[in-house]
Amino acid sequence: MKIGISFVPTGNTYGRYGDNRYKKLREHGFGAADLSYANTKAMPYGLSDKDFCDMLSHERALAKEAGIEISQIHGPWCWPPPACRTAEEKEHSISDAKESIRIAAVLGAKYIVVHPFMPYGHEEKAAGLGEDTWEINLAIFRELLPVAKENGVTICLENMPFPLLSIASADETVRFIEEIGDDNFKMCLDTGHAAFYPEVSVGDVVRKYGKHIKVLHVHDNHGERDEHLCPGLGIIDWQDFAAALREVRYDGVFSLEARLQQGGSDEIFEDKCREFCRIADEIINR
Repeated sequence: MKIGISFVPTGNTYGRYGDNRYKKLREHGFGAADLSYANTKAMPYGLSDKDFCDMLSHERALAKEAGIEISQIHGPWCWPPPACRTAEEKEHSISDAKESIRIAAVLGAKYIVVHPFMPYGHEEKAAGLGEDTWEINLAIFRELLPVAKENGVTICLENMPFPLLSIASADETVRFIEEIGDDNFKMCLDTGHAAFYPEVSVGDVVRKYGKHIKVLHVHDNHGERDEHLCPGLGIIDWQDFAAALREVRYDGVFSLEARLQQGGSDEIFEDKCREFCRIADEIINR
């Protein structure tokens, strides 16, 4: 199983190395990258077709040269999330999502991770708006699916850490996926988000829904805040999680979404990245 890590290509984690970023990724032990294109106000969003393709083709070539698989990208996301209630708001969100699918296709990524749309915020259950949120999401994803199919990309819906959101827990996420009922619409299991629902262990989520899980976001927390800690620093039972992955024969990337150090020296940053990769390897292989 390859070990991957999430970062923004132009950010100040691996982006600090410029065109050597994937070579550094390889030096640190990683075999895959999970690239975040969540910020729709940053390039390549809004570029001309030529500049769009040139920028992303260059990114793909850098990864290929270093022997790194671009396994997934993260689609549009901001906080607070856009409303998506009016026709204009929906169209804007759909347009950004379609562009992110094109980003994945040009990069050669098989999967794009998306969050559920939150037209009424992340606590709409309390206001009795869960059914409306569900229907809005059905309409949006049914419009996105033909674009994903055309580009050879699978949309992976991520479970969320919001108990009062109608599409958040692993159960709700999979129920939504099954209602869509399409081979190009699967699940991203976020381990840290699953930890917000202590009634079911993260390992048992894997056992229950393994056939739907195509990508992972791996990080830890204490069940109260989305801390994005390195595995082993929170409450998740990683030995059981790894056993569950083996039981369901998960064959994707073990992709870390633990928070990388933003500042500091290159030496400190590199030590931390190597440590993250070593910990992931121990979880997978012990």
